[in-house]
Amino acid sequence: MPDEFLGAGVLHRRMTFFRDLSPYTYSEREVIADGPYFATFAPTYRRVNVGWLSRWHRYSSGAAPEGFLVRLLDIVQWQCVNGTRGFHSCGLCPPWRRQDGALTVEHQGAAVALGSSEIRVPGRAGEVFAAPTLVVHYVSAHGYLPPPSFVEAVLACPEGWMSGPDAAGVPDGAERQDYSARVGEG
Repeated sequence: MPDEFLGAGVLHRRMTFFRDLSPYTYSEREVIADGPYFATFAPTYRRVNVGWLSRWHRYSSGAAPEGFLVRLLDIVQWQCVNGTRGFHSCGLCPPWRRQDGALTVEHQGAAVALGSSEIRVPGRAGEVFAAPTLVVHYVSAHGYLPPPSFVEAVLACPEGWMSGPDAAGVPDGAERQDYSARVGEG
């Protein structure tokens, strides 16, 4: 299916679809950012997809357990994995309800942008869940209910995990850089 123009020069890019619990293949490397600081590495853990939805594919729905959405928002707020310069809008919303800019949600007094990065949530030993930040919108606006193993992992996710280049979850051997130092270079 082709991308859609929303008007005013805005192109709606459809989110990449992956079945829940399938192997993550979107990017070979992980880029973990915190402002101008970032770390890049080839993960040694197995990445598993969750929440890469499309209107053209069925997804599980139901009520999320108590506290799940708040904890998911915490993770989205503190992580920026594989961030992009653009954003994806929700492909599940009808075209007349889509925004011209990135979707944002209010959390802990701050606006949290959705659709331009991913999150990582530790699962079983050697396994990490990979989800787009739009998963928050899918749960809250479309009744998406992720697999139970992801729900449990979100509720158990350690505070600040994978929240920047030096956070827990980022290997010691990751390449760390300060982008702000490169901006001034010609």
